[in-house]
Amino acid sequence: MAIIDIEKNHERFEKIFFNSGVGIFIVDKKRIIMECNETFCKMFGYKYNEIIGKSCDIIQLSETAYMHFADIAFNKVIKNKALCLNYKLKHKNGKILWIRISGDSISVKEEVLWIVIDITKRVAMEKKLKESKLKINRLNKTLNQEVKNQLALIREKDEQLQYQSRLVQMGEMLNMIAHQWRQPLGAISATTSFLSTSLMLNDFDKSSFLNEIDKIEKYAKHLSDTIDDFRNFFKLTKNKETTSLEELANMAINIVKPILQTKKIKIYTKYNCNTSFLTYKNEVSQVVLNLIKNSQDAFLENQITDCIIEISTYIQKSYFCLSIKDNAGGIKEEIMDKIFDLYFSTKHGKNGTGIGLYMSKIIIQDHCQGKLEARRIKNGSLFTIKLPK
Repeated sequence: MAIIDIEKNHERFEKIFFNSGVGIFIVDKKRIIMECNETFCKMFGYKYNEIIGKSCDIIQLSETAYMHFADIAFNKVIKNKALCLNYKLKHKNGKILWIRISGDSISVKEEVLWIVIDITKRVAMEKKLKESKLKINRLNKTLNQEVKNQLALIREKDEQLQYQSRLVQMGEMLNMIAHQWRQPLGAISATTSFLSTSLMLNDFDKSSFLNEIDKIEKYAKHLSDTIDDFRNFFKLTKNKETTSLEELANMAINIVKPILQTKKIKIYTKYNCNTSFLTYKNEVSQVVLNLIKNSQDAFLENQITDCIIEISTYIQKSYFCLSIKDNAGGIKEEIMDKIFDLYFSTKHGKNGTGIGLYMSKIIIQDHCQGKLEARRIKNGSLFTIKLPK
């Protein structure tokens, strides 16, 4: 009975050894290949009789590698130490094979049974994956740098546009100052002429003379206050300030009101917000002024006689809203989607720069995280500034 079991066990071992899907070979203590299976032969490209009885250095890359493998693997396994590692061995044709190798000692015969699996393709795939990751990392670094470069260019362009916009505003400011100064300068001129004539004719009394001088001082103070108003209005602020939509609207109205009166443009207000909040006060007020000026230009261009601008404030969900409505004829349907584009203008040849609405949207959208919207209404246009609560 025992003999039958031994024969059966031997038969099982032969089937496992020779039909296994992994390479198996046995070496003695001198590292001579004593036995191997067909998978091992196919893996390394040898016929059975070509490799049996040969030294293991036949599958090593070099003599140095042969000695190194003894230190890190064979000498450990022969002493019954567990081992499993990835290692480079050599095919018959010289090609390098990556092998997952594990060993067990056969202590009775002082032999070692090695099991090898070809992982060359897997190692190659891992290498490609690693190289791909490195390429992606390099590409990401390149893209990040390119993004930084483009952002720097955009910031530089925005600075140039802001400078250009400031020049336009300065021109408009000088025009508005001229309107503000025209009346008091005329009054000063008339008063000084009156005083000069009175002196020449020696026809004056001290009280009336001093009264006229007092008027000149008041006119001069008005001129000085006007300069201060304009200087403060057009001064850019880096920090947010507490204000309200009503204050922002009034700041713009006070600056442009003399011109509107000269051109017979009526301006009405309907305030329903009356809530304080933090924002870039001067910048937003300049947007309001720019929208009023656009309405003024549209009145002139479309030859409107009964000119009306309505400014309203209200709260809508999570926004503080300020709307500017006019009856200046409205924006043409075909250009509605272009009015906020850089350098787009309907005023070419009429001192139009095409940066006013663009910069207005940049201020509201990018600086204040709000919205600037426009739409056509009956006989006119409606622009709405929405600032987040």
